[in-house]
Amino acid sequence: MVGFDSEKNGSTRMKKEEIYQQYSAMVSSLANRMISNKETARDAAQQVWMEVLKSLDSFQKQSKLSTWIYTIAYRTIIRSSQEERQYTVEFLEEYFSGDSLENETDVEHEFWVRTQCDNCLTGILHCLDNESRMIYILRDIAGLEYNEIANITEQKESAVRQIQQKVVQLRNRLMILSRTIELSSNIIVIIIDV
Repeated sequence: MVGFDSEKNGSTRMKKEEIYQQYSAMVSSLANRMISNKETARDAAQQVWMEVLKSLDSFQKQSKLSTWIYTIAYRTIIRSSQEERQYTVEFLEEYFSGDSLENETDVEHEFWVRTQCDNCLTGILHCLDNESRMIYILRDIAGLEYNEIANITEQKESAVRQIQQKVVQLRNRLMILSRTIELSSNIIVIIIDV
């Protein structure tokens, strides 16, 4: 990782390596769930670590180390994900109905969209704006408490709870849609087999 070998103090270097080992999977997971382009996600994760390593000496221990790292990751990944396309529920309904995707001329991008939609969680996440997506990931995937997420995102806890509730409602709506389409597909298969 950038910065480890530049440290003169061996104990500081080891501490940074331990922190990286403990939290690198979390940072990479956040970046990959927020950003569809793997290279951009990798760059965002690397940027998070450059920020963490640059600022580690100024960490004041007013919060848990993980909360501090999540805060840096949140800000950095949100900045990097600004160019990401946000998909609507209607877009996914069109996909699940089997219609071709409108306005998709880039074959590689259409393949990515279809791959994401096949992975239900990621498809649902990309229906959300970046802030809602990050809150959902921090709560349901990383397992953070609402007060930690409020500190990370610099929002009131009640606002975080409200966003999470809307995300869960959207997820439930899409799961019902997915089951309906699955049932429809099974009926078609039965008719063809007869």
